[in-house]
Amino acid sequence: MSTLKVGTIQNADGTRTKYTASAWVNFSGANTPTIRGSKNVSGITDLASGEFRINFETAMADNNYTCVSTGGVIETTAGQIYQVHACGTNLQEKTTTYALYQTRTVDNDAPSMGTTDSESCYAAFFGGDA
Repeated sequence: MSTLKVGTIQNADGTRTKYTASAWVNFSGANTPTIRGSKNVSGITDLASGEFRINFETAMADNNYTCVSTGGVIETTAGQIYQVHACGTNLQEKTTTYALYQTRTVDNDAPSMGTTDSESCYAAFFGGDA
């Protein structure tokens, strides 16, 4: 089997391709944030319950990048509790050097929302390449 190692994938004209993530991170937000894997992320800052700052190792070229994040369902004996994850949802919550990441829980039986520190946090950032 062959191994292919590259530093940067480029388009035919020499410009950097926009089809790969500029940054991504898989982290636990429970207790002290712990990064399990990442690209172009220098660290996670715990701001408050359910509030994190994802810090980029290399700054984005501008604020026009997109963040994709995930949420999940927690099964309980009383019903389902959904986790909602969001990052960089408006220009005040993202800069070229970081994006805010928030986790919330929504109870299926009692329509209420609260902050929570999630064990499973995932985000990928596209665009804004330097």
